[in-house]
Amino acid sequence: MDYSRPESSKSVGSNRSPARWIIVLSCIAIGVLPLLSPSPQAPESDPTQFSATRAFDHVEAIAREPHPIGSAEIERVRTHILSTLNETGLDPQSQTVEVPDYFGDPETFIEVVNVMARIRGSEPSGALALVAHYDTVPTTPGANDDSAAVATLLEIATILVANPTMKNDVILLFTDGEEPAPRFGSSAFVSEHPWFDDVSFVVNLEASGAGGPSLLIETSGPEGWSVDAFIEAAPYPAVFSFITDISSLIGGIGTDFTPFQEGQIPGLNFAYLHGSPIYHTERDSLANVSLSSLQQQGANTLELARNLGDSDLDVPSGSEGLVFFTVAGSHVVNYPSAWNVALAILVLVMLGAGMFVRWRRPTAGRLGRLIAGLGLVLGALVVAVVAGALIWSLIAGWRPNAGVAEAYAYLLLLLGATGGIWLMTVRLAHRRLNADDLLGGAVVTWVALGVVVTAFAPGIGYLFLWPALAGAAYWLACGFGYSPIVGSLLSFAVVAAVAIVLNLPAIDVFYQMAQPRPGNPDSELIPVAGAATGLAILVIALLHSVATASKAPHRDPDGNDIQLLER
Repeated sequence: MDYSRPESSKSVGSNRSPARWIIVLSCIAIGVLPLLSPSPQAPESDPTQFSATRAFDHVEAIAREPHPIGSAEIERVRTHILSTLNETGLDPQSQTVEVPDYFGDPETFIEVVNVMARIRGSEPSGALALVAHYDTVPTTPGANDDSAAVATLLEIATILVANPTMKNDVILLFTDGEEPAPRFGSSAFVSEHPWFDDVSFVVNLEASGAGGPSLLIETSGPEGWSVDAFIEAAPYPAVFSFITDISSLIGGIGTDFTPFQEGQIPGLNFAYLHGSPIYHTERDSLANVSLSSLQQQGANTLELARNLGDSDLDVPSGSEGLVFFTVAGSHVVNYPSAWNVALAILVLVMLGAGMFVRWRRPTAGRLGRLIAGLGLVLGALVVAVVAGALIWSLIAGWRPNAGVAEAYAYLLLLLGATGGIWLMTVRLAHRRLNADDLLGGAVVTWVALGVVVTAFAPGIGYLFLWPALAGAAYWLACGFGYSPIVGSLLSFAVVAAVAIVLNLPAIDVFYQMAQPRPGNPDSELIPVAGAATGLAILVIALLHSVATASKAPHRDPDGNDIQLLER
């Protein structure tokens, strides 16, 4: 008797379980935690700790007007930096170079001036360079880009000078001429200034938005050593290897970090991204500075400086990769990239075992139905990616200056459309595929993406491998005849936790990367919104498939699941 296309079997019951929705919402809440920044410290708070409100006084002094290279306004900003460093007891130095007038007549030359100060260590094994640029493009006062970072370094300078001497030197470098593509100031420091020879590690601070978490966006040198040092020190780490791998794949972000990176100096580059439509516009003003983001970036940088200031800066050679991601607020999981290979092999073994236990007896149509399930998931993925890119392009063209709250409303719209795409996919599969086949298609998709992406970018591969492992384990258990009545919620919770908690920050970051930037259209990556909706539909497909398959299955005499999908 052929049980592959039953006509009268009961369809899968409703998946509208309140418990499952509670699990999903709880996982979303946990996944959001790494994207939140801490509350700012008050001006009267502990003087040995970073205070965003104290630092903001410097932002107010600096970001009054646009201050591009060669302007009278940048001279005023430079004077503020010099006077502040003098007040802390430091002896600031300057480095002046002549460069073409990038924003004016390129046939004429103007001066760009780096300002720097050195906090001497007691037994230096090298020097730590903390870098921020104090110039802007002519269209913006640059309260975030990069006045907030300049203010951060001035606050850190005050704290470090007033506290016990560290072993290593700390160089505070305020560069001029970062905004022009040649990176005039940092390039001059790297190529000409004698202090560069002492630099063993560099930390660069940036911003391309109005707030959000201060993210690690680039690394240089031995990633394992650098990231471990940051994780050990930072009170609010927001680190994800998929970001640094993407930066590496596209050839870098293009900041003052690049000349140091090309000069083979190990280091870390940080930036916050939320609200990037203000980037290089008049809206990058004092009113749009997030004190929470400033607190996170400043506190992390201060504690990293303290850690490296008392560490051996003879950084080991090598370029070993590291997989790392922040979960549940400030907890960081990290392991060598090579472990992903073992994880990929384990996932493939579990997938193969799941197929074997199903097909150990010949069953008419089993392979064809699994392939059809795979095809439906891949088809939904393609539609979600294309639709996400197209819908967001229309919205971004209509509302290029949307604020953060408005932008997140549009993200919810995109995610709702993604869920609708999946519901239409399930409707197509109704009475053609059973629940196990569609679950198998979802699992195979996650496994394939995990293995392929890991082969090219291990730091990105974890986004797919861990959900693939959870899904493959569940699919294998179902293949052994496991009836998930007792453990259905636990099984669903495990898969949901892995898929949502790991991928929600990635969905957010891809969406932030896709924001319009009217002040700098050359940096717009609007179609990247399709990556956010693509990840979203993969998560939705896996969770819905697990929830559907977790109902008590109807089985034929050979133990085959003949349960149909619900509409």
